[in-house]
Order: sequence, then C-alpha cells, then structure tokens
Amino acid sequence: MGEQNHPGSMDIGKLIKKDKVLSVIVAVEILILLCLIIKAFVGETTALSFSGEAFFDNIRDYETITEDGADVVFESMPAEQQADLEHGVNIYSYEFALRSGAYVVTVEYESSGGDPMEYILSTNGYLGFRSRIKESTAKYEDLYLDDQHDRVMGRLYIPAFSSLSDLQLFIHYDGPGKLRIKSITITEQSIYRFMQALGFLLCFIVFDLIYFFLFSSLFKESKIDFKTKGRARTMLVATATVVFASAPFFMGYLFRGHDILYHLNRIEAIAAAMRYHRIPVRIQSDVLLGFGYSLPLYYCDIFLYPVAFLYEYCMIPLRICYQIYGISINILTAYASYRCCRTIFRDRDMATIGMFLYSLSLYCLTNVHLRAALGEYTAYAFLPLALEGVYRIYISEKPGIWDWMPLTMGMMGMLESHLVTAMMAAFFIFVFVLAKIRKLTIRRVMAFVKAASAVLLLTAWFFVPMVESLKVLKPVVTEISSRIQWTGAYVLQIFQIIPGGYGISKPGMTGDMPLGIGGGLTAGFFLLVLYYLTRNIDRTRDNEGMNSKTINACFALGLLAIWMSSAYFPRDLIARILIGRFDAARSMLEVMETVWRHLTLGTLFISVAVVSLLYAIRNRDRKTYIALTGMIAFLTIISDMSFYRDFAYECPQDAYIEMNNDEKAYLDMSADYDLEWGMTRQIMDNYVITDGTDIEVISYGNDGADRIMECVNSGSDADAIVPLFDFAHYHAYDTDSGIELRVKRSDVHARLAVEVPGGYKGSIRIAYVPPMYWHVMELISLISWLGLIVYWIYCLRTKNALD
Repeated sequence: MGEQNHPGSMDIGKLIKKDKVLSVIVAVEILILLCLIIKAFVGETTALSFSGEAFFDNIRDYETITEDGADVVFESMPAEQQADLEHGVNIYSYEFALRSGAYVVTVEYESSGGDPMEYILSTNGYLGFRSRIKESTAKYEDLYLDDQHDRVMGRLYIPAFSSLSDLQLFIHYDGPGKLRIKSITITEQSIYRFMQALGFLLCFIVFDLIYFFLFSSLFKESKIDFKTKGRARTMLVATATVVFASAPFFMGYLFRGHDILYHLNRIEAIAAAMRYHRIPVRIQSDVLLGFGYSLPLYYCDIFLYPVAFLYEYCMIPLRICYQIYGISINILTAYASYRCCRTIFRDRDMATIGMFLYSLSLYCLTNVHLRAALGEYTAYAFLPLALEGVYRIYISEKPGIWDWMPLTMGMMGMLESHLVTAMMAAFFIFVFVLAKIRKLTIRRVMAFVKAASAVLLLTAWFFVPMVESLKVLKPVVTEISSRIQWTGAYVLQIFQIIPGGYGISKPGMTGDMPLGIGGGLTAGFFLLVLYYLTRNIDRTRDNEGMNSKTINACFALGLLAIWMSSAYFPRDLIARILIGRFDAARSMLEVMETVWRHLTLGTLFISVAVVSLLYAIRNRDRKTYIALTGMIAFLTIISDMSFYRDFAYECPQDAYIEMNNDEKAYLDMSADYDLEWGMTRQIMDNYVITDGTDIEVISYGNDGADRIMECVNSGSDADAIVPLFDFAHYHAYDTDSGIELRVKRSDVHARLAVEVPGGYKGSIRIAYVPPMYWHVMELISLISWLGLIVYWIYCLRTKNALD
C-alpha cells in the first residue's frame, strides 16, 4: 500500500527548492547549535588558581609591593609617589587562556585604611582583566577589594566563539592603606554552556519566524490563516508596540534610571536567598553590609523570582535578567490593556488602539526607563485587568467567576508588585462603586466580595506577614505627611507634547522629570473636552451607537486622577482638616508620598475614554475616525521619540554584569521603605559591640543566611550588640546545645542585642525564623493557586467538549 501524504504536506526537497535562502539559514543555524551543544557536553570545566610572584610578572617594579609567603602585600605609598602615579599601581598576571563561557572569580584578601568609595565602603584597589589582542572582549565588573570584607566573588564572561589566549588579570592599587592578596581562583560554570545554546536557539526561532512571515514564499503555501486581516493587523501593531516600548532594553548595557540600583539589589538578594534555600524571601540577609533588611515584608518581590533564578542558577548576567523582566512586563502591559479594551468594546481595532495608547503613554515610558520604577511599572501592567473585572461585574446581571476573576488577578498583581498602586486602585474602585450605588445589586456585591476573598487567599502568604509587620515597624511609605502637595504636576507638564527625557521629582518644573500623559493622549483629552462641549450645545445630534456610559465614567475618573496628580488638588488643606479627626482617611490620602503617581490611574482612564470617543466617531464618520486616529498615533510617537532622544543622551549607562560591593552595601530606601528611625544611614561600623562588658568576641561571620558568633563571657550576663537590625522573629541559639538565648533591641541604631550568659563559652547561631502560621499562610495560598489552576483546566476541557 503506497504512502499517502497529508493534504498540504511537503517533503524536505520541495521545501528547499521553494525557499533556498531559508534553507541555507536553517542549515547554518543547525551547525551553530550543534557546535554549542557539543561544547556543552565535551571538555572539562576550567579551574585556575593564582598567588604570589609565580603569578604577577611585574611585582618587582614597585618597592612598595612585597611578598609574604604566597601573599602579595601592597604597602602605603608615599604621597609624592602617589602623585607621580596618576592612576595608581597595576600589577599584571602572566598571560593565560580562557575559552568562551562564564567564570566565577574569587579573591581572598585583607584590606585596611582605604579611600572612601562612592557610597558606603572604603577600598585600596580593585581586580580587573585585560586582553591586548581582543580588547573589551572579556565582560566583567571591577571587583573592589574593600576594607569591610575579606573575600569577594565576581563573574567573568567570554562571549560565544570568542576564546582568549592572552588574557591577563591585574590588581589595581591606589589606596593609602595596606592591601594583602592571599589567593585568586577562576572557576568555569558549566551550566552557562547550555544557556548559551538555549539563547542561540531562541534567537534563531524569533529570526526565522520574522523571515517566514515577512519574506518567505512558503508562507503563502503554508495555509496558515490569521482568519481576518484585523488579527494580522493586531499582531503587527502589538509587536511594534512592545518593541518600541522596550527599545532601551535591547542595548548591550542598562540605562541608569533613578531606582535601577535599588531593584538590581532586590534581584541579587533573592538570588542569595535561593542560594541559602530561604524561599519565600522574608528578609534580605546580605544587603547593607550584612545588616539585613525586611524589605520583602512590605515590597513583595515574587515576580522577580524567575529572573533571580536565571541569575543565580543559570549564570545569566544581571543586566540581561533585568532586560528580560522589563520586556516581559511590557508584553504583559500590552496584553492586559488589549484584553481590557476588547472586553469593553468587543472590537479588535478599538482594543488595538487602547493597547497602543496605554503601553506607549509618556508616563509609562518614564516609569519603565527614566525612573526604573520596577514595582510601579509592574503594577501598571496589572491595572487594566482590574478595570476589566469591574466592567464585567457591572454589565452582568449574574456575575460569575470569569466576570470577577480579572479583578482578582489585577488586584493580586498590584498588591504583590506595588502596594501604593494597589491602594490607589482600591480607592478609585470605591469611588466608582459609590457613583454607581444604584446599580449595586446583591449579586454584584457578592461578586466584589468573592474577588476580594480570592485576592486574600491567593496573597495570604504575603498579605498577613505584611499586616503584622506594619503593626511593629513603620516604613516611611506609611507615615503621614501634611505637606506633599508640592510633588504634584503642573498643567504644562501633564499636557506636554514634546517632553524631555531626564530630571527628577522636585518642586516646580525646573529640572523636573516628564510628568505627563503624552502627545497622543493629550490630543485625545482635548477631543473629549470638545465632544462634551458640542454635545451639550447641540442636543439634537444623533447619539445612536455612542458608548456614553463608558465615556462618562472613564473621563470623569480620569479627570479626578489627573486632578489628584496635580499641584492644584488641595491635598495639604484636606490633610490639615483631617488631622486628629479622620487619621485613617488622611493616611490613605497621603500614602503615595508623591502625588503624581495618580497619573497611573489617569493614563488608563483617559486611554479608555479616548478609545470610546474614537469608537463613537467611527460609527458616524469613518474618514474622520481614520484622520483622528492617525493624528493621535502620530503625536504619541512624537512624544515618545522626544523622550527617547533626551533619555538616551542624558542617562548614564553601565554594563551591570553584577553589582559591585559598594552598590550591594548601598540600598537607598529613604524614599519609601526606610524605617522610621532612619536606620539604613547608620551602618558604617559592622562589628560586634561589647563595650562595658566582659565579652570577648573570637569570631563573627556568615553561615548562609545565618550569623555565627564565637565568644567568651568571663563576667555576668551581658549584651553583645551584633551588626543586624532588630526585626521581629530573630532568634539566637547555642550551636552545641540548641538552647535559645534572649534577644532584644539595643540602644544603638535599633540593632539586635544577644544576651550572653555569664561564664558562657561557645558559638551562637543567630537566625531569622518566621513564625509557623506564616507557613500556614503559604500553604493556604499554594492550595488556592492549585485549586484555581485545576478549575481553569476543567473549564477549558468542558468548553472544548461542548464545542
């Protein structure tokens, strides 16, 4: 019986004949992948170790550099010699070879008396690499040998197909103090070989798909059908929107936005917790010179876990991890806004316009790139889901799970990414419900109750510990201020069409960052104003097909949000009226700290209102609709290009392979999540304080996320004040007997004090131990998520069976 080809099938020979170019491209890609895969499995892991004169070839060039056994010692140079050596002293290794891959570099050293660095630490020098033949091929961050540590680890990357045979390691010494180099090791991480192959595979797939759909003759014969031109148009606009919104993420470096160090530190802190097997992260044990910080209790970081995993276990450079996250959130923003508008208007083109306006608004680009406000732009992506949920609840007589579930997902996402945005969204939902109180049936009330209950169940693992922590510790973000009206934006800022791409938040407009909705939404806003004026004047106009309720609700809420984001909203007056009377309401009013954050809500509402107006105009006059849509799109692009122009030239750039020691020690949380006693400013002396006691500290160091203190107390009971901040749930145990020792808050910058019994001799383990009921909350959330997934799969199967 002869073989039968499936209809539409085509053998390999015919495929090659039909598109020879694509065939050659795929063949080359297969060869490259085979080379990478073979490399991943073949060859031993490289490991190098260096020390002493056997390593450094120019050590005798400087009288101030000596050897002490296998150690290399840099002594303090005279002032005149430092003046002669403008850039300090460099000693180089002999040349050695490394093939492409990822390597961990470890330096054991001692340093004292160094010069201050940019933020907190002091140092006498750093370690780096060079290659004369292939300059800048090796990718790394300088490893600063600071006084506050005795061991530093860093990463070195050699790009694919770029082995180096003349690589040199160098120690740069320019400090006034003493620097002793004990050992340097370089160890290859084999997992990166597989990640290289996977990365090339993904790039090849994207490239081949672009070529296939845009240039290949096989596309027409493939019988792939987008069903309608509208779907193809939507996919094209969505792709262009995400690419344009993510343009700065496609660089070989990161732009140094306002909060970039803050969020890169968060990723590294999660990676460290994964290394110590402390998931979920409750306290960042390594930050702030090892003092630790409970940031995850207030600022949920669950969405950063995937990129932290890539950084820790897959050896992906920190910069790429952040870029992956930013692009992913831009995709989510486009999807959520498209879905929201598709639900409201039931029209693909209207949903596409809404996605375009919301994803490319000026405020969105400011948050994502200039401010690098990772938590806020993550919450911005979830906000449209909350609006979709509220809309579904109000248009349905009997709201079901799929009506209120978008509200649950939206609020869950905002709560677990940026608490302030979640609170603002809840406030505007409350305002909307009050405005529509007449339509609030029992079933709709129950839908809101179910959505809120689901949010609490899904986020119980974070929400309950957060509420408990807020009762004990007060971050700045929860403090009440009676004078924050100055942070509001001005009319010229909100409606600017040609914005800049630099600046910070400050009083007035001079040097302020762009705080507006962008040219496209500005044009749409004034079209809405014109619509209301003409509608009120000409009441005989045919309003058939006008989505008046959607326009009215969104435009009203958008006006309120923009007003509240401005310097003209009487926030300070309201705060003074509420003080001592309704402090809870006043706290809700002031909690966002910078009032222009209301532009998040204003952008969404104005975007939907503009789409509503365009939808109404299209039903009357298609030519006018096309002209206005083109104008709005053009002004949106003009605003964004103006922003990018200044941003690209004014914002500093850095490779950010990883964070250096100084950047890791510095974690500026004074704007939002610093605690009320300002403790993050008081961490320079990272040693155990035993003044006035008979306690002798033999050693103090890290054991993963825990601290081990070996000490002797020859006197009576006394306190050893350790370099840890006193967060609730720290415990101290004798490592031999397991007996728990008393801990308390000391008088020294809220540090933790351990009461050491008189006559004690041994080691004490200090560990952060969350209470058992926190783990119960984690289990509740896990079961809730599993139940939701199972129910979703069941609904899909039921739907498929009916179809």
